[in-house]
Amino acid sequence: MEDQPHRLAPAAATNSQKNKDFVDAYLSTPRFMKTLTDLSDEVLKQPTNKEKLRFLKQQLCEINRQLPAQVYIPFVNKSMRNYAVLNIVAEEAVVFKTKERAPLLLSFEVYRPTEITIDENVELKSQQEFQ
Repeated sequence: MEDQPHRLAPAAATNSQKNKDFVDAYLSTPRFMKTLTDLSDEVLKQPTNKEKLRFLKQQLCEINRQLPAQVYIPFVNKSMRNYAVLNIVAEEAVVFKTKERAPLLLSFEVYRPTEITIDENVELKSQQEFQ
């Protein structure tokens, strides 16, 4: 009887880890976008344009090292998750010169897996078949 809780503990830990992994995957894109917007704010704090660009490229390299596999660029036009981010090309990053904000131009290397299309007509036909 004493051995039973020990057998259940690893399964519970596995389920807990699965839930954590699911939440991490779900939140990876919003966190990625927040990281980029926060980076724009931090670039603004740098004193010179040269330092802004150096800081930006350094931070983009760090983001690339930590880039999770689940991140995608959320372009939605009758499709979902159509461009997975593989890399941010730090060498091509640009900081525009403005006094009020630090807008950035970033280049991404992306992968387009099989596209999931949303076709309202197909959805309606499917619903009619079941009635």
